Amino acid sequence: MRYRNTVILLGILAILGAYVWFFERGPADAGDAATATPAPEPILAFDPHAARALSLSRPADGASTRLEYAPEEETWYVAGPGEREAADQTQVTLLVSYLSDLTPLRVLEGPLDSMGTYGLDPARAQATVIFEGGDEVALEIGEESLTSAAHYARLPGDGAVYTISSYIGENVLRFIDAPPYRPTPTPTAEPTPPPAQTPTP
Repeated sequence: MRYRNTVILLGILAILGAYVWFFERGPADAGDAATATPAPEPILAFDPHAARALSLSRPADGASTRLEYAPEEETWYVAGPGEREAADQTQVTLLVSYLSDLTPLRVLEGPLDSMGTYGLDPARAQATVIFEGGDEVALEIGEESLTSAAHYARLPGDGAVYTISSYIGENVLRFIDAPPYRPTPTPTAEPTPPPAQTPTP
């Protein structure tokens, strides 16, 4: 009877030992078997305050919108032939800020389909940031991803394809067709005077 109890106890200890070995090992052991995927590097990086113009264009039909920054006024303008009208400062500043530190959501890996599959040949739109002195950086924007949460994008002439925030793609495409003019203030309604009372004879 005592021998049998000893065998059972040894069996239980063996099971517990195996559990500890396979399931309770520290993170150092797990790290040996798995390699962390490095975070994507930014594909655009610049000082947003150095931007002097933002050109948005659609290669398919040549439509475009040009936004210009006047540093002495600290104001963005919608610029065109014979036109210079104040832009919506919040919307333009946000778009330039997003572009200035653009880290892709994902880098497409493995054999890629043709660029046309991603809406990048030709691109659906191109955003070009121009700096004082004429230097510039550009980004080509393609179709929405399958989840509609991102757009495909690439740097001009680069073979790599990325997915970027849909905020950038949607606003670039929207500003081409509807330039971001400064909203017109809603006029304040004047109070209606009470009707004049006619004196009773």
